[in-house]
Amino acid sequence: MATEAPTTTRWSGRVFFAGVMLMIAGGTRIIDGLWALKRDNDLSGAPALKELLLFDDNLAAWGWIYIVLGVLLIVAGFALLNGAQWARWFGIVFVSIAIFTHFAWMYAFPVQALVGVVIDAFVLYALLAYGGPDEAY
Repeated sequence: MATEAPTTTRWSGRVFFAGVMLMIAGGTRIIDGLWALKRDNDLSGAPALKELLLFDDNLAAWGWIYIVLGVLLIVAGFALLNGAQWARWFGIVFVSIAIFTHFAWMYAFPVQALVGVVIDAFVLYALLAYGGPDEAY
């Protein structure tokens, strides 16, 4: 009795990458949010950093925004790994938002923000270019 060999698609590899990276990006967003919540009233000792932040008046608000965004990215990653098509669009929307939120920190933490933009851009590419199953190769 012959068994059929499993087929691999480009979709499965790219979407697996996107799902895992969405979860990692969500985790780092939660860590960033917790950092912002902890440092909300603590930037008085670092006036140079406070001058570089785009919205320096309410760091706690940024913390909560990042925590919510991180949780949504993790949910999108898990749903994408489970094959939910809605998760692809959910991921596209929230990764796009995540890319723009990196720019708020560009002047204070340029390397971290640039790395975040590049990683999120790869995830966005994986979700946009390989959004549906295609022929096996």
